[in-house]
Amino acid sequence: MAFQAVGVGFTPNGIQGGAKMKMLSDLQFDWGQKIQLTFKAGTQTYISFDCQGVNEVSIKMEAKLCRDIAIPINPGTFERDDDAYVTGTVVMASAGWGDFVGDISFSPFEVPHREGWAFSVQGAVFDFSEAITPNTVEFPRGYSHPDLNIDNREGRFYPEWRGIFLKAARVKIPDKLTGRTAENSVTVGANHLIFDQTGFSGDIFATNVLGLDTGRVDSWAFSIDSVAIGAQSNQFHHVTLNGE
Repeated sequence: MAFQAVGVGFTPNGIQGGAKMKMLSDLQFDWGQKIQLTFKAGTQTYISFDCQGVNEVSIKMEAKLCRDIAIPINPGTFERDDDAYVTGTVVMASAGWGDFVGDISFSPFEVPHREGWAFSVQGAVFDFSEAITPNTVEFPRGYSHPDLNIDNREGRFYPEWRGIFLKAARVKIPDKLTGRTAENSVTVGANHLIFDQTGFSGDIFATNVLGLDTGRVDSWAFSIDSVAIGAQSNQFHHVTLNGE
């Protein structure tokens, strides 16, 4: 492992201000027989220190999963990619034991022996730190929490907030179960999910629920293109319904 620190200041009493040592080259190793991990070099893998010692550690890591665990798919056609692997990116930072933040995303995938069930996860943040909250965490307007004022957040961040945030998750239901094609397959998902001390917040939705060719209300053709239900702090907030 090679690290480099540039522009470190010294005084007769020790280090002047703070400094960062960033990792210069990737470090790759196997975790068991199914997962390959790579610590990625660059600005997101570093050790920050000053005269008092180490005050922050950050790691950017890539995980490549064996095809026995997950199989990558094309996000547009939902076809399996026989020449690739499912990869996940993890960025974690910590100022101390039990005080860390992690950001996780995975490329779309299927589980072996469950063909047609497609999963994708984007922007999952695990925030257990009172010192930092990533700016990728998005709070809905009017959201009530003791550690933030969402209606007056211009230029402000909320490091005290702790919880779990999920930007987007999708599950495509196999077409053979719904009688659909890849162009109008049924998808269930969630957007901007928040789990914290106030409970659950976010939107749960489904698309291509009911087509005009099968939906009927008496003699009228009826479709449900999408339906979504929103909650804030464990309370019902809104519902939207689109169709023809």
